[in-house]
Amino acid sequence: MGKFIGFKFKPWQAVGIAKNLGNAAKFLGPAVALVSVGIDVLEMHNESQREKEMADLRKDISSQFQKIAKDLDAQIERQLSEFETEVYTEIEKQIAEAIKQEEETIATSNSWIKQLGEIRSNFDLILQYIHKTTAKAKG
Repeated sequence: MGKFIGFKFKPWQAVGIAKNLGNAAKFLGPAVALVSVGIDVLEMHNESQREKEMADLRKDISSQFQKIAKDLDAQIERQLSEFETEVYTEIEKQIAEAIKQEEETIATSNSWIKQLGEIRSNFDLILQYIHKTTAKAKG
């Protein structure tokens, strides 16, 4: 074998090297298994860390969506309140104007009724005068 790789072994040197390789293989098997377990533990820890980070990100995203929803709700409430104020203010103005016009109409009507009453009183006085005059003329 030594000739094949270009190395000349001393007597029993090849046996010693083979024995050392066998002992190393006996040690390396459990060592590799231990390293494999360590790598598995490290991967589980990293996976756990990634899951925690993902959970934190999901929580943060949910929190942001809730904040946006609250902001939109407040904005809608503000706009609705402004709209109601504008509409109700305009309706109140129209009602006040209608009441004012109705009061003016009533006042004008009352003025005409008063004038009609005065004219009627004058006609009654004229009729009484005519009756008195015709009664004196007859009698």
